[in-house]
Amino acid sequence: MEGANTFSRVGMHVMRGCLIVPIQIELYDEVLQQLQRDILNKVNDTGVKGVKGVIIDVSVVEIIDSFIAQIFVDICRMTALIGAQTILIGIRPALAGALTDLGIGVRDIHTALTLDHAISQLEPVVSPATSVLNIPEEDMTHEDAEYWAEDAEDEADLYVDEGQ
Repeated sequence: MEGANTFSRVGMHVMRGCLIVPIQIELYDEVLQQLQRDILNKVNDTGVKGVKGVIIDVSVVEIIDSFIAQIFVDICRMTALIGAQTILIGIRPALAGALTDLGIGVRDIHTALTLDHAISQLEPVVSPATSVLNIPEEDMTHEDAEYWAEDAEDEADLYVDEGQ
């Protein structure tokens, strides 16, 4: 359990309206609870026009117990309650078997094979057809124009690393 204090954060970044969360550390209980808080705070902090999708990469997760599984299900449910859809990617056959054994099914979580597949699944959520980008420039409000100008900067700037 010593390692739980050493690595208390998982790096995250925003890309194309999605919060990307690659899990590359050992998942202790404290780390998972912090991860859950960090994801929810990041989605909430970006506001109405911010993150609409969360992609959690579990491809390096080797072991999943009932606590880990429940945290992932809870993250999916909680992000949905605050307006974002969560997709787990990189679930290997052994991990799928463990999730099934724990009673976790496709009704509980959304999954995709790769990051590209997840982004494609989230495209309608993060870039709906009624997007500001489809509004003629003369009809765009000052707020809309400001948001889209800042959005490109935000995608590069929103990053939570181990030091924060």
